[in-house]
Amino acid sequence: MDLIIVMGESRALLPHHCEPGELEQILPKNAFVFTMPWYSRTAGRYYHNRLLDFEEDLRLQAAAFALVTESSSGLRPALIFPDAGHDDAVQRRLMEMLVKIASLIDQPLTLHPYMISTSAHTDIDRAFGNENLERLLQAGLTIEAPIFLSSETIAPAVMEKVLGNKWINDNIPLFMSAMFENGLLVERSRACDLLSKCCEMARKNDLQLASKNAENVIAMLVRKQLEHVVGLR
Repeated sequence: MDLIIVMGESRALLPHHCEPGELEQILPKNAFVFTMPWYSRTAGRYYHNRLLDFEEDLRLQAAAFALVTESSSGLRPALIFPDAGHDDAVQRRLMEMLVKIASLIDQPLTLHPYMISTSAHTDIDRAFGNENLERLLQAGLTIEAPIFLSSETIAPAVMEKVLGNKWINDNIPLFMSAMFENGLLVERSRACDLLSKCCEMARKNDLQLASKNAENVIAMLVRKQLEHVVGLR
C-alpha cells in the first residue's frame, strides 16, 4: 500500500481554513486526503493527529483497514500531521504509529513523505532522520525520497489558505486574551471559527491578512463580538 504523509510547521495545515480538495491540489493526481467518518465535524475528519494516541484509541485499527480498502483502487491516501515537521515528540509518535499500521495490514507499506512549509527553508530530513528511518526500515517499510513544497512551488490559491491557517493559529492566543479583557470568555474551537470567518471575508475582498501587526484586526473583531452580545447588531 502506498501512503502519503504530509507534514507541516506552525500548524499551518490544520483544517481551520482548508478543505481536503484544496490540499489535494498540491498532491499527486491519484492522491486523496483520507477522512475519518467517525468524527462528526467536517474539519475534524482529517485531523489525523488524533491517530497518534493509538494506545488509548482503537480507531487506528479501523483507519488502517479503511486505508487498505480505499487504496485498492489505485488511489494513494494522504495523512496530514501539522506538527511533524518541527516537533520531535510528534515525530516519534508518528513513526510509532506508522510501524503500528504496518503491523495491522497484510501487505507491504510504502511511505511518500511531503513537507509543506510557509518559509523558504525547512529541514525535511529532520523528521525522517537516521534513528526514525532505521526504525521504519526495521519494520519492513519502504520510504520514498521526501518532497519539499514551499510558497514558491504551491499554487497561490492553495498557499493563501495555508497562510490563512497559520495566521489563525498565531493569533488565537491574542484573540482569546482580548476577548477576556473585554469580559468575554471564548473557547479555542470557537476562536478558530471566528478567525477563520475573518480570513474568508478578507479573501472574498481580495485582501490578505498580514502576519505582523494583527492587533487592529483582532480589536475590530472583538468589538463586533461585543456589539453582537449587547444587541447592537
